[in-house]
Amino acid sequence: MMTLSRCFLCCLTFLTMLGVNVVHAETEVSSIAVFPMKGRFESAVVKDDASETIMNVLTDAFIKSRRFHIIEREQINKIITEQKFQSSGIVDENTAVAFGKFAGANHIVFGTYDISIKKKLVNRVLYKTNIFTTKCEINIRIVDVKTGKIKETAKVRVKAVGDDEFKSYEKMKEEIVVKLDREIANKYPLVAYIVKILNDKEVLADIGRADGIGENTEFSVFEYGEDIVHPVTKKVMKGEKIYIMDAKVKSAAKDSSILILNGESKAVKTGFAIETKPVQAGIVESLTDWYND
Repeated sequence: MMTLSRCFLCCLTFLTMLGVNVVHAETEVSSIAVFPMKGRFESAVVKDDASETIMNVLTDAFIKSRRFHIIEREQINKIITEQKFQSSGIVDENTAVAFGKFAGANHIVFGTYDISIKKKLVNRVLYKTNIFTTKCEINIRIVDVKTGKIKETAKVRVKAVGDDEFKSYEKMKEEIVVKLDREIANKYPLVAYIVKILNDKEVLADIGRADGIGENTEFSVFEYGEDIVHPVTKKVMKGEKIYIMDAKVKSAAKDSSILILNGESKAVKTGFAIETKPVQAGIVESLTDWYND
């Protein structure tokens, strides 16, 4: 489970990325509901409710990211039935907002998908065989229930290959979770703080395995400049972020981690902030995506 303090920091980061002025005040954990999507599913053999499948896969990815409180599927189904929403998917922001209010969610995830499974005869060295390729493209929109505006969009494309249609389809699901989890992590980085200087190269931070952090997780270390007083509203806002250096997790406990600094510890102080760095796709995945294009 994500700790309350980490949820608070994550929400601050989320609001900042959405262009909201983050002030020194308490805030609630951001909740999100994934709604069934509309789309096309083409397969001669696999029979599946693709809308429900994609909804479940996206929910798994958001749960894995540990960035949000997820509205339970049972609650979503209950609202769909009671309020007579179309179970085949939300089609616009107005419907998303209406559903979000019933669900008690801060944000609604909806969109479209296109899935096709094709068979191809390929020549091996000594024989011929069939391979099955599942292609999937998901266009995701995240709507702020309060404002009714789309705050984030994302496109996830997957090409999964197997020796039968079912294996190819299952592999597609797994790869969507991996790609979307990375997309979420990059859009909503986790923020924590250095709480102790251990030696010339190592520091202790208040973030750990409970927050999804593991060995070799990379961070940027920074400090905030002086607070800024808004000239009109007079609200106090965080100052600019001043980059100091990079750091990498050496070991992670439940609620804390030891970080190895890419520089000397005399350049940092307790109270300096750290933020997860963007996660890049591996070389194999990058080459696969390039080939698929």
